Amino acid sequence: MAVGKRLLKGVYMSIRVLFICHGNICRSTMAESVMTYLVEKEGLADRFYINSAATSREEIGNGVHHGTVAKLKKEGIPVIPHRAVQMTLNDYEEYDYLIGMDTENIRNMQRISGGDPDEKIYKLLTFAGSGLDVADPWYTGDFEALLLSIRQMHRNMNDTLHQIDDSSIQVLAGSENLAQAAQNLAEGATEQAGAVEELLATFSDITSGVEKTVQHVGDAGSMSRQYAEDAKKSSEEMKDMMAVMAHMSETSQKIGSIIDEIEEIASQTNLLSLNASIEA
Repeated sequence: MAVGKRLLKGVYMSIRVLFICHGNICRSTMAESVMTYLVEKEGLADRFYINSAATSREEIGNGVHHGTVAKLKKEGIPVIPHRAVQMTLNDYEEYDYLIGMDTENIRNMQRISGGDPDEKIYKLLTFAGSGLDVADPWYTGDFEALLLSIRQMHRNMNDTLHQIDDSSIQVLAGSENLAQAAQNLAEGATEQAGAVEELLATFSDITSGVEKTVQHVGDAGSMSRQYAEDAKKSSEEMKDMMAVMAHMSETSQKIGSIIDEIEEIASQTNLLSLNASIEA
């Protein structure tokens, strides 16, 4: 059974109520029509989605019972067009309130829902402060008693309807606050993402600078090693040159000594020649 939703202030929001009886042609259809009429009178129609269903398959596809139709028309309450359907587990998940008419309905509803784990199942007259069953007019023929029971439930449920409406508004406000918080979080995440990108870009620049520095240091190291090798080579060449100059100096001294000796011999030779001339 498809469950309708209402668009409320930009948010799909509705209180979903499913009335349930055995065949879905007498009691639950009357409750559906009466409650729809009531919430429209209270100006709450846009806050509720109201439907009905059966626990059995005996009347599947059949329309609203003629006794229910006649009683509603007599009271001036519009009859909601409906064809009997059976309650499903999906209905239990989709609706907020699943309201049965008697103890047998409640037992079958719990069987279909797997034990009412979310505590959504109620007996109709519990809203009127009573745990009594609503008699089935299919057997009693008393549609007046049925209407009285439903009116009693709705009279006592009137305050509940407004409480439910107030709760829905609070939930809506909470949803809007949550949406705003999510938007703020998204904007904050975007700003943080931008800051992270800037940080990554800065880190990339730093990394690039370090790589260039390392490269420059490597180049400088290579140049330093070349300078050291060249200096060492020059030092060795200088040593060789100094050794040659020392050798040349030593040779020059020896040549000077030889020249002195030659001059000494020449001087003695001249002296001998002079003496010989004198003697001659």
